[in-house]
Amino acid sequence: MPRTIKKLYHIKAPLHRVWRYFQDGNGLSSWFSERGTLLETHVGGRIAIYFAGINEIGHGRVTDYVPGKALGFNWNLGAINGVEGHSNVKFELSEEIAANGKPITLVQLTDLGIPSDPAWANYYTDVSAGWTYYLMSLKSVCETGYDLRDLQVQC
Repeated sequence: MPRTIKKLYHIKAPLHRVWRYFQDGNGLSSWFSERGTLLETHVGGRIAIYFAGINEIGHGRVTDYVPGKALGFNWNLGAINGVEGHSNVKFELSEEIAANGKPITLVQLTDLGIPSDPAWANYYTDVSAGWTYYLMSLKSVCETGYDLRDLQVQC
C-alpha cells in the first residue's frame, strides 16, 4: 500500500495573498523551487520543478487547478532498486477568521502514492522533511516577506 504525507499549515495572511504563491510557476518558485517552475494552469497542463544543484527533479501533469482553492499534480519519481514510484501532490487552501478578526489561510498538503517498499523508506523520510522545510518557507514568505531558503547557517 502506498505511503501518504499530510501536512497542515496555518498562515497569518488572507487567502488571496497565499494563493498568489500557487497560481503560477513564478509564485511556486518564490518559496519552493530555487531554479524555477513551469506550471500550465489547467487540468492536464504540464508541471516541471527545478531545484538548485540538481537536474529537473519533478515533472508531471496538473490534476487539479481551482483558482484560490486547489493545486494538484502528479509526477514520476523514477525507480529505486527496480521499484517504480509515482506521487500525487495536492494543496488545498481555505480561509478562516481568527479570534482577533484577521484572516488565516489553511494550507493542506497531501502527497500520496510513495511506494511502501523498504527501498523507498529514506525517500519518504527525506520528502516529508522537505515538505516541512518548503511549507515553512511559504509561511515565512507570506507572513514576513522573508524567504527561509536565503538563510545561511554556519556551524
